[in-house]
Amino acid sequence: MKHKDSRSRPSYNHQTARDEKCGVVTAVETTLSGDVPDDLFPLIDKSIENTGEYHKNVTADSGFQSYTNLEKMENRSENFFVPDRRYKSSDEDNDKKKFNQEKFTKNEDGTYNCPGGKIMKKIRTISTKDGEEAYIYETETCWNCMIKGMCTSGQKRQIVVDAREPLREKMRDKLQTDFGREMYMKRQGLIEPIHGDDQKNSGWIQHLLRGYWKAKGEFMLIRLVSNLRCIIKHRGAEIMAFA
Repeated sequence: MKHKDSRSRPSYNHQTARDEKCGVVTAVETTLSGDVPDDLFPLIDKSIENTGEYHKNVTADSGFQSYTNLEKMENRSENFFVPDRRYKSSDEDNDKKKFNQEKFTKNEDGTYNCPGGKIMKKIRTISTKDGEEAYIYETETCWNCMIKGMCTSGQKRQIVVDAREPLREKMRDKLQTDFGREMYMKRQGLIEPIHGDDQKNSGWIQHLLRGYWKAKGEFMLIRLVSNLRCIIKHRGAEIMAFA
């Protein structure tokens, strides 16, 4: 599996669903690849099955978002807060990089403006890998643009906009609200610490067992211990009474 340092190593990807109120782990999964959008709803459904309750709000990492998932979110009862990868990178300093698509603004008439202020018009419609429509927008000319070197090395700049982009814009608008920011900040304090606790406090930095099914079972045991700690923390008096 490819890691953040771009090196590929033998490894597993462990996913955790956790309840906000007490930090109880409600579902886990182990995969042989990095986070992909197809992993999101099976993990949520497993959490619903384990708890016997539907969830009001769901937050997840950007690796779980896709246009297909955004469409499915429209038909589910949960309120989702899932950013896309470009939304996260759009807040970073891109002065030393080529202008990404986030630098292009949409106009009311359906055209786009490039960072240099030129109008980009839709020139044709194409099909995406999953059979949906996408539109190609292009500038009329870029040769006289003062910032061409920061945008493109070609004669004209093009961008590809998926027909389902309004769903992504809707999610971004929700994440930019005060409530959206608050919800996603909760995720960072709920999910990230438990994985850090595995390595720093529990010393679980590698598997003791080999093979997918054994590694999956080992991770379940780690999460069972996490839940026992929550029980002791919140119901310690009752446990002592039984003792």
